[in-house]
Amino acid sequence: MTKEELLACFRKEITARSEAEIALLHQEMEHTRIQSELEMKGAAEQRAQHRYEQEAEEIRSAHSIAMSRLKDKNHQRLMNERAALSEELFTEVKERLRAYRESDAYLADMKAKLSAYEAFGETAVLQLGKADANRLKNCLACLPQGTQGELCEDIQLGGYRLVLAEHGRIIDETYDSAFVQAKAYFLEHSGLILE
Repeated sequence: MTKEELLACFRKEITARSEAEIALLHQEMEHTRIQSELEMKGAAEQRAQHRYEQEAEEIRSAHSIAMSRLKDKNHQRLMNERAALSEELFTEVKERLRAYRESDAYLADMKAKLSAYEAFGETAVLQLGKADANRLKNCLACLPQGTQGELCEDIQLGGYRLVLAEHGRIIDETYDSAFVQAKAYFLEHSGLILE
């Protein structure tokens, strides 16, 4: 082989090896580029997923708070309506009791009930409300001689209280007491309680 052939052979070999190494470098670079793109894409997807989950949690939290506030507001509104309805009902009952107290039937009913105590033969203290001051004398006539009469401020709706000192008993037939008991029973059993 001549020198020139030998040189051509070396050039060819060097070129072939260089091209092979360049091709290998290109392959490695392409592989690195693809790997980097995949890693960046994965990281971007992770960030996007994390951001999505974070925003979804914020939305769920805001929704939960809004629903809780709405529930509380609705509960308060219903409680206010319940209170207004109950108060209106109790005001009407009081007005009807006051109207009944002005009727002739009221005095007749009281006298009939008080007459039952005449048989005890025991003197007592009959308590009426101030609105019944004009009925006190008629009511005392139904009870044993010596029964005393009192007007009490706490009896406002009507009825009477009979204090039997000898037996240590108080017979409370006031509409005020009956009203308080009926109101408590109504509030407990009316189904207007919100939970």
